[in-house]
Amino acid sequence: MIESNTPEINVDELMVKIREEVARRRALSLSQQEDSGPMAIDLARVNANLQAAEHQAQHVGEAVPGWVRFGRIKRKIAQRIARVVLYLSNFIINQQKQFNVTILSTMRAMSDGLGRLENRFGEQVQQKDEVYQTLGVLRETIGRVEREQRAALQRLETELAQREERTQGVEREQRAALQRLETELAQREERTQGVEREQRAVLQRLETELAQREERTQGVEREQRAVLQRLETELAQREVREKELERTLYHLKINLIQQERRITLFLEEARKRLPEPFDQPQLHTLVNEAQHKLDALYVSFEDQFRGTREDIKERLRGYLPLLKEKSIGTEQMPILDIGCGRGEWVEVLQEGQLVARGVDINRVLVEECQRRGFDVVEDDALAFLRRVPDASVGAVTSFHLIEHLPFEQLIALFDETVRILKSGGVAIFETPNPQNLQVGACNFYFDPTHRNPLPSPTVRFLAEARGLCRVEVWNLHPFPERWKLQGSELADRFNDFFYGPQDYAVVGWKI
Repeated sequence: MIESNTPEINVDELMVKIREEVARRRALSLSQQEDSGPMAIDLARVNANLQAAEHQAQHVGEAVPGWVRFGRIKRKIAQRIARVVLYLSNFIINQQKQFNVTILSTMRAMSDGLGRLENRFGEQVQQKDEVYQTLGVLRETIGRVEREQRAALQRLETELAQREERTQGVEREQRAALQRLETELAQREERTQGVEREQRAVLQRLETELAQREERTQGVEREQRAVLQRLETELAQREVREKELERTLYHLKINLIQQERRITLFLEEARKRLPEPFDQPQLHTLVNEAQHKLDALYVSFEDQFRGTREDIKERLRGYLPLLKEKSIGTEQMPILDIGCGRGEWVEVLQEGQLVARGVDINRVLVEECQRRGFDVVEDDALAFLRRVPDASVGAVTSFHLIEHLPFEQLIALFDETVRILKSGGVAIFETPNPQNLQVGACNFYFDPTHRNPLPSPTVRFLAEARGLCRVEVWNLHPFPERWKLQGSELADRFNDFFYGPQDYAVVGWKI
């Protein structure tokens, strides 16, 4: 074995020294906490001692390899002892270091807090002195104000006492005045009550007299109303009779004029031929004249059953939007009304600034239209249509005419209508609606010249079959709602058959 000259380290002594150093540092930290000297110096001393202990612990392991290099066993033992010593020393030193750092941080915070407290305490002492001075001034001011207020209160009490005396005197005077006024008011009230009693008595007498006069007046008024009602009834009856007489006189006048015209025509034709017999043209003239012998009668019938001009015009105005929407009624698209009658539709068209012309076979009606300034000619409907050029009119209208025509003439009317219409032109044919049972069973036959009712599906089929397109059926003029039944499906069906549309119109277009 090779012996080493390096001195051996006594581990027990080293551990004792470490424990003493730790105890000394703890005692030193405690003494620093109790010491009232400057904290900065103590903190610096503690940091220096901690650094020295760490440095010594680091050199413990450096002396071990010197005396263990001559023997493997001693080396291993020494290494293990060194590791244990280093571990223990690091453990103790780290804990002590953490503790010391915590203590140092706390002491620094305490030192800063004490400095701030000293500064704040000095400021508070200074503020306290200023407050004491201010309080002294305030005490003096308050004393002076109190003295002034006591003096002012004394003056106010004196003035209030004087005013109270004056007020009491005024109140006594007012009470005396009020007593006098109450006495006067009581006397006046007594006099007023007496006057009111007299007035009520007078009013009662007046009311009684007025009631009696009102009763007499009401009786007179009732008698006058009865007389007026009788007079109004008589006047209404007389007006009706006068209108009937006027209408009768007018028709008689028309009949006389027509008879005179026919007699004059007969005499002229007879004068031309006498003593020779009549030729064929003259006989044709006489026969045509015979066709007009009932014209005046039919005018009377129209006035009686057709309705007033204003009623008919109001019904026909419903067609105006259709014509204006399609720009029909201009010089390029004129309107032709077949069987114009009294001219209500021609008048509506002229009022709407539309170009229109009418044709009718009734001479009396044609002359009436011409007197009103309408463009109306006397002619047979089909004969007139056959003379109209192809594609020359914008609309062909006919109201309550087709029910007068035989079937062959109705077909011819549709054919001629399609021929003379321009592209985009419209045809309107209005006729009674036989689906309404009152119309089909009764009202239709008011006019003896009607041939037979025409159901709307039939007329629509015929119009489409003869060349009209987009044919529609418009149901028109139902009975007023007040006539209809209410409350059930059966009532609705009854209303459809008895109070439904009285007329319909077939509207077709030419493509």
